[in-house]
Amino acid sequence: MKEAYNQLQNAHAVFVKEGNEIVVVGQPKEDDENHNCDFMGCSSVEHVIYRARVTDERK
Repeated sequence: MKEAYNQLQNAHAVFVKEGNEIVVVGQPKEDDENHNCDFMGCSSVEHVIYRARVTDERK
């Protein structure tokens, strides 16, 4: 892998939702006091560890 990329730690899956949103699910670190399930939209099955809008710069 190129040096410019880092592997996502604790990620189980990556989803791209309609509306250009990327969602990474997995397990947050045990000492992650900033993780908020209500804010991130976690389910009873998986934690959301990253969520962001993606834009297409080519347009």
